[in-house]
Amino acid sequence: MLNAVFWLVGLFVAVNVITVALFWHDKRRAQKQGWRVQEMTLHVWTLLGGTPAAFWASQRFRHKTRKQPFRRIQQGIALLQLVVVGLCLWQGAAVPQVLESLGEMLPRVIG
Repeated sequence: MLNAVFWLVGLFVAVNVITVALFWHDKRRAQKQGWRVQEMTLHVWTLLGGTPAAFWASQRFRHKTRKQPFRRIQQGIALLQLVVVGLCLWQGAAVPQVLESLGEMLPRVIG
């Protein structure tokens, strides 16, 4: 169980670091009018768990803060994630089983 928690925390941190890096890179490229990160890529990393980083990076870098379709999708992703986490917590007993399964599966997928 503890192994699964370490994997999940590590994965969560990695996804959020990558999400911040993508927002930063996209902001720099926007300023220099160069190749941009596709919005879909930013949304996918947000969906994978980078929601805290996406909201933080948007505010920190003042990037994509006025683009309403983008913001609405980001907010929708955050709401979806809250619902999923809420359902997992509501089911209670399923959470340790999910964590244990992920702990067994992640090393095989990553390694």
